Formats: sequence, C-alpha cells, structure tokens
Amino acid sequence: MLTRGFLTNPEHCRERAEDMRLTASSVKDADARSRMLRIAEGFEKLRRQTEQRVTSLFALAGALSSALNGLTRLGSRPRRNIIQ
Repeated sequence: MLTRGFLTNPEHCRERAEDMRLTASSVKDADARSRMLRIAEGFEKLRRQTEQRVTSLFALAGALSSALNGLTRLGSRPRRNIIQ
C-alpha cells in the first residue's frame, strides 16, 4: 500500500528497498529473486526522486520565506499620502 511516506520520506523508500533485498536473498527461485531485486531498484529510484522533491520543496520554502520577509519590510515603511 502506498502511503505519504513514499512522497515525502526518502528514508521510508530506502527501508523498503532494503527489506526487499533482504527478502530476495532468502528466495531460492532465481526468477522470483530477480523480480524482487528489480522492485528494490524501483524503491531506490523512488528514494532518489523523493530526495530531489524534498530538496526542491525546502528551497522553494526558503525562497518564499525570504520573499515574504521582504514584503513585510516593505509594508513597514511609512507611506506617502498620494491624495493631496
């Protein structure tokens, strides 16, 4: 079952890959073991994508925070009365 961890937690994906590799190591059927190892690689790919996504989200959050701080500073300036 897919959970939010797959979208936001690279460690979750790494653990699933590790679990799959561990399970595959105890399977005697070569075809089944090969499929399990491919699934583990899929989890590793998902982990890398999740890391990139999280990194991008943190960068975006930092940029938004800086922009909002800048707007707050602009809003604290005394305003000129345009209508005379």
